[in-house]
Amino acid sequence: LNREGQTIVHVTHDFDEAISLAHRVAVIHDGRILQTGTPREVFSSPRSEFVAHFVGIQNFFKVSVTETESGCIASAGKEINIVSDKKTFSGEGYMILRGEDFSISTEGRIGNSLNNFKGRITDIASSRAGVDIMVDIGIPVHVSTTVSALNDLSLHEGKEVVIHFEASAVNVALNE
Repeated sequence: LNREGQTIVHVTHDFDEAISLAHRVAVIHDGRILQTGTPREVFSSPRSEFVAHFVGIQNFFKVSVTETESGCIASAGKEINIVSDKKTFSGEGYMILRGEDFSISTEGRIGNSLNNFKGRITDIASSRAGVDIMVDIGIPVHVSTTVSALNDLSLHEGKEVVIHFEASAVNVALNE
C-alpha cells in the first residue's frame, strides 16, 4: 500500500524496522516531536542528547566551536580541543563521536592525527558489538572495541591508554 502512495503511520522502537520501512521518521519524547527526517538523517545526525542516546550514540557533548580554514575545533571541557575537517560555524553547539570510530592503544600516540588523547579506563561493559570501554580523557568517552582487542591489550579498569579518532569522524552541529 505504501509503495502505491498510501501514507502509513507506523509506531515502533525497532530501529531495523524503522530503517527498512520508513521514508521519514520522527522521534517523540514526552509528547513532543524532537526530530524528524529520513532514517539516515535522524540515526546518523541526532540533534539532541535524548535522540543521540535513543539511537545508540553515547558520545554527545556540548561544545564551543571555532571555525578554521580547514574545518573547525570543538572545545569540550578543560584542555579538550577536538579537530574536525568539516567546515561548520563558530558558536555554541554539540559534537557527536561514534564509539566505533575510536582506536585505542597502550603504546602512546596513534598515527599523526591531532585527535590523540591520553586517558584512564573507568569502566568496561559488554555490548552488542563487543565491548564498551569508558575512558576519562577530561570528558568521559565511550570507545567500542572487540573482545580480542580487550584481551590483546590487557585492558582493565584503571589502565592508562591513548584513544584516537580521525577528524572526519567528528560531527558538530549548532544548538537548535
